[in-house]
Amino acid sequence: MASLDQTVGASGSGPSLAAACASSESYLEYCKDTQKTQGYRYDAVISVIRPWLCVGGRPGTANAVTSLLEFESDGRRITHIINCVPSDEEPTIQNLFAPDGRILKLGLEDDGDDQFMREMLLKVEAFVRAARQQDPDSLMYVHCMSGVNRAPSVAAAILIAEESCTALEALSAIRDIRPAIRPKYVKEVAFYEERVHGVGSSSIPALRDGLDSGELAKRYYGLKNDHSRATGSAHVDAHRYNEDRPVKGGAVVTADASGAADVGAPSTAALGSASPTESREPSAQPKVLRVVARRPEHVGIRLLLLSDTHDFQDGMKYELPQADILVHAGDFTCRGTRDECSAFQSWMESLLEAGTVKHVVVIAGNHELSFHDPASRSKHTAVIKAQEKIKADLVSVSGLTYLEDSGCEVCGLKFFGSPWTLPIKGKSDWAFQARDLPGEDGIGKYTELIPRDVDVLVTHSPPFGQGDEPAQSGTKYRAGHGGSRVLLERVLEVQPSSMSSVISMRDMGSLPMKTRLRFS
Repeated sequence: MASLDQTVGASGSGPSLAAACASSESYLEYCKDTQKTQGYRYDAVISVIRPWLCVGGRPGTANAVTSLLEFESDGRRITHIINCVPSDEEPTIQNLFAPDGRILKLGLEDDGDDQFMREMLLKVEAFVRAARQQDPDSLMYVHCMSGVNRAPSVAAAILIAEESCTALEALSAIRDIRPAIRPKYVKEVAFYEERVHGVGSSSIPALRDGLDSGELAKRYYGLKNDHSRATGSAHVDAHRYNEDRPVKGGAVVTADASGAADVGAPSTAALGSASPTESREPSAQPKVLRVVARRPEHVGIRLLLLSDTHDFQDGMKYELPQADILVHAGDFTCRGTRDECSAFQSWMESLLEAGTVKHVVVIAGNHELSFHDPASRSKHTAVIKAQEKIKADLVSVSGLTYLEDSGCEVCGLKFFGSPWTLPIKGKSDWAFQARDLPGEDGIGKYTELIPRDVDVLVTHSPPFGQGDEPAQSGTKYRAGHGGSRVLLERVLEVQPSSMSSVISMRDMGSLPMKTRLRFS
């Protein structure tokens, strides 16, 4: 979120909300249609619902924090914050609002927890009422990550309590100002309406009696079977195709998981990233994910996933486990020099020769400058030829396949690899940089190449909200979410059975944990 702007009186689009609320199925279609037509265009917008109430996304960058603190509507500045997400506010906001109790942190999950939401709404009611009584000119800011699910759900309950309106009126009022909303907690909003106005008074009875928030979220994100959270060291959290919640950890593996995770639920495993100058002890044991095979011939295939080794292979203090295919998601060097690339090539050759892995699939990252040097066009022809030879030498390794916006088939699995990442603040000389825009002007030029029949998608950039937890403001790397919204949209369209990508630069400093992915 680069900045926070204001919207007042925006016009909603699409079918009426009343028609959408006629059943859980029609409401689910409304949410999906809204996601397609509105996307995330309101993420960086403060939407003024009432003179005393506004809704938006999390201010996760220095610019967004400044915009929030300077925000003014009808002579009012933001005085209180309701933080719907589990993470704290940025330090500047936390230090300013928290000491005198002007922040209420709810810790709601994006994928639904009706009972917890019910408990939190009671706290919200008391918080808002006390704030407005103490300061008649107060301005409440309710936010989640993107302002499309949790925040509008909470804001609707606030309107019901403060204005004695119906749930349908409250949701419609918010949607009129912020057309991108697609709240999944509507069942609890309906129950809250009855708590305020009496049993049987619900204006959206079909949603009150319909799917709970977890089931609604599960179907919205295209998941199958049970939506309950997975446990165990191999499964950090299940169901991670959420536009509204980040994944903690390193590289992301999403898959139709079985075993500890539920069948059909995308699962994640942290892989971390590494700095050539600073490192932490990696996990002693590999993480193993079992993945439902799309075809019988995939059963038993093992993938070993690595990323961001940054020429640090000699410093690894563990033996890599055996696997059928090693997948490296980029940044295997620090600057893409001949020596670094040669060392990585020798490492891969040794793993292949020793039988540790049978095949290698690798993509580049933003550190592989010799593979895509933004300044190479202005250099001498000899320099360009030398850089081309570095890549050619790696490609020539028997058993190794290098992917650059291209695909291959190994052991019957269809791979596709893309090295592109979003520009890093203050760093214009990295390789494979593209703005988060659709079409020819941005990363969409490359995400459009991802085929629909891909089994394993390997990217250096994560999708937005998938392993790109906001960085601390003011870091020398990228502030805020480093993932691509355009890539997320394509992933949701394609739904690969598994995905390996690397998170934003904020987690540099930890060696990659080794992860195995087994198809069963």
